Amino acid sequence: MACAGELEKLGCAGDAFAEMLDQMPKDLLKAVVHHNKDQNSHAMAKMRRLACGHKGAGLPGCIDEDCNLLLPMAFPEGSPMHPAYGAGHATVAGGCVTILKAFFEMFEDCDSKVERKLTYCDAKGNDQPIRYVPNEDGSALVQDPKSNDALTIQGELDKLAANISIGRNMAGVHYYSDYYDSLRMGERVAVGLLMEQSPTYVEPVEMSFTSFDGDHICISGAAGAAPSISILDQSGRPVQLADWCLRHVSGAETMEDL
Repeated sequence: MACAGELEKLGCAGDAFAEMLDQMPKDLLKAVVHHNKDQNSHAMAKMRRLACGHKGAGLPGCIDEDCNLLLPMAFPEGSPMHPAYGAGHATVAGGCVTILKAFFEMFEDCDSKVERKLTYCDAKGNDQPIRYVPNEDGSALVQDPKSNDALTIQGELDKLAANISIGRNMAGVHYYSDYYDSLRMGERVAVGLLMEQSPTYVEPVEMSFTSFDGDHICISGAAGAAPSISILDQSGRPVQLADWCLRHVSGAETMEDL
């Protein structure tokens, strides 16, 4: 049971919070407390030292109460009262990045499905792929010409969408599941818009890109004709549009039966 003084700080939300707290299993609350204590135990000393970045943090006999692995709460006023899903930032990020991937060529050639690499011009005037790897202590990225993993245009766009979405989790505004579910919801909305738009172009159009789940998606259309979409999963197997749209939705099978 929460203290009366603490509930007063919540204002008109205090009664609802107290009711919710009373309904939570006591074993669950104890497990949360135990987990948080474990996060700050000596067993996590090395990780805390890396996370905090100052000498002495996490060493035996030197527990810094201000240093732990719990995510900080960026907003002092606390989490907002709006629903967690869908996350506005994640949905918009997923939709905007999908539009960019569709409008710009993501592959070395249209049919290769090989993602186009990001390059830089070396001293001899030749294009070289950009390859970054973490340094020894993980504090920075460095160029590694021996690495086989080059940055790609699509990879950087996917990373941007993820950073925008996950940043809201770090702020304490959303849960992790809001990030990946809303990102895909935005992707589905964008695909629907692209299909609606494709018959309005005078010339035939075709756009192809890789989804956040690794599906190869190709949308085509021409003036006055119905648009078409082809979806191949990571194994190269065709996926129906309805199945793809509802893939990330919990209980989709029940919805279809109804």
